[in-house]
Amino acid sequence: MQPSSSAFATAITQNNQLMCAKAEIWSSPPNPQLLYGPLELDAGSGDVTDDETAITRRTATCTVLDPTGDLTPSDAGDLLHPMSGNEIRLFRGLLLPTGPEYIPLGVFRNHNPDVVNRANGGMTAALDLADRMQPFSTYGWINPFTVQGDITQIIYSTLDGFMPGLEYNFDISGYEVNEVPSLVWGGIGAYAAARNKSAGEGATDPASGITDLATCAGWEVFFDAQGTATFRTITVPATRAPQFSWEEGPGCTAEAPHRGYDLSNWYNTVVVQGGTASIASNVQAVVYLPPKPNPCIPYSYTSPSITTESQGYSCGLGILYRLQFALEAVKVTMAPDPRVNSGDTARLNFPSSRIQGIYAIENVKMPLYAKGKMECKCRPVALTGMATFGLPAEY
Repeated sequence: MQPSSSAFATAITQNNQLMCAKAEIWSSPPNPQLLYGPLELDAGSGDVTDDETAITRRTATCTVLDPTGDLTPSDAGDLLHPMSGNEIRLFRGLLLPTGPEYIPLGVFRNHNPDVVNRANGGMTAALDLADRMQPFSTYGWINPFTVQGDITQIIYSTLDGFMPGLEYNFDISGYEVNEVPSLVWGGIGAYAAARNKSAGEGATDPASGITDLATCAGWEVFFDAQGTATFRTITVPATRAPQFSWEEGPGCTAEAPHRGYDLSNWYNTVVVQGGTASIASNVQAVVYLPPKPNPCIPYSYTSPSITTESQGYSCGLGILYRLQFALEAVKVTMAPDPRVNSGDTARLNFPSSRIQGIYAIENVKMPLYAKGKMECKCRPVALTGMATFGLPAEY
């Protein structure tokens, strides 16, 4: 949940909200500076998607009006040219009696602009945006690159090596040092074999490499709405108080929620194996919520970064809390609240729809225009019991 003033927190629950949005162009780190803004946005389009299951968590689309043509990209150094390295910062907020209060929605790279001449003069630029993780998915190593040591340090040095000057929020309280063996990332051979590799073996790009390392520690790595590189434990909502409470009744801005079920992505057990086909390891763990599932529907995860049983348990637990409850998805459509992030939790209370309990917010789609609705995809969480683990031989 993103912070706001108490006046904003009160006003966002009212039905007569006066919404505002803005976009700005900034230079990239290490010394980001405001270059232009606010941009004039199309009043009827644009949204930001925040998906905790994606490597690049935040993506967005918006249309910029350019009546003079000065912003339309032509040369690599132009403000909106994707090769400029400039970033777009998006905000949504409310017009309060004291003035506008904006909540950041993300710091984005502009990787696919589409420019159109308008019949009444000027131009529009439709922007396809992705957060700071997207460049790390396109960077790579032509020559093999060896990493070894503590997972936290590897993630930091990898990010800093490609994008110096980032701000970091590594919430590693209670984190045990996880040493990983010597791993080789990149190289021409890794690219050729990318479609057939196990997780973490011969990572072809920094994004996939550090994502696997985080998963192996039971953590996640992503860029938050302020563009801060964040490394934290995967949300276990049963152990945290919900940040939001959405319930039917007077003052509720939510439409009747929709519940769906999907067996294709549902598992009740996670089997974790250290090593790969080319790196032997005897580290194994099976993670499940007791009692022991019967029948067992296992999800298998293998990585050379897993070197201890406790690490295998942490890895399996993080995966389990997302897969165990993927069977049920609840979609809530309501008045936008830009403080909502994926990974937050909400208490849902809709007795008429038989939806009650604490849910993890997995995906948020936030409109940039006044009449749009916020869409949230949520999954239920376990309120009792903790996961346990054993060895594959038990099965």
